[in-house]
Amino acid sequence: MGACASSPCNPLHRTATYTLADDKVMQLISAERCSERCADGRYALHYAAASGCASASICAAILDAYPEAVRTPDRDGHLPAHAAAQSCGSVAVAEKILSAYPEAVHKKTMFGKTPPDRARAYNPSDEVKAIFEAVAAELPPPPSRQPTTDRTRRSSRSAARSGSSRSVHFSAAVAVAV
Repeated sequence: MGACASSPCNPLHRTATYTLADDKVMQLISAERCSERCADGRYALHYAAASGCASASICAAILDAYPEAVRTPDRDGHLPAHAAAQSCGSVAVAEKILSAYPEAVHKKTMFGKTPPDRARAYNPSDEVKAIFEAVAAELPPPPSRQPTTDRTRRSSRSAARSGSSRSVHFSAAVAVAV
């Protein structure tokens, strides 16, 4: 999987960006072209999702040829879902990308934006915005992980050795909350 010198870089990337007949684009879809990344880290699926011109069948064919693209961010952390949320006017394309990787609604770019954030800020289609919002509402966000430091490791080890009542209080709080 090589990187291209420019963006969009191969014929599939260019045609997925512009309005062309589906049969013309379908002729260009191959696993090799779909797995090729440009210098900015984008795959054909990023371009198809962002263009708003690609049909759901084009996105489905690209997904079939290289399914890993839906889960792979570009160098700025944008997934195809971020691209679709920002620019896609097609409900069918947004649904196709989200059905392949619904958890993408909670993934943040290096700028801290999720696909629903991008849809609210940039997408003119109320229907596409609603799809991203609905999927985000259905899927709970992943639990946040706190970084482990030497201090937290030491305090948890000493609590375990001393038989600290913290765990008892925590268990009681969880039982009350449930």
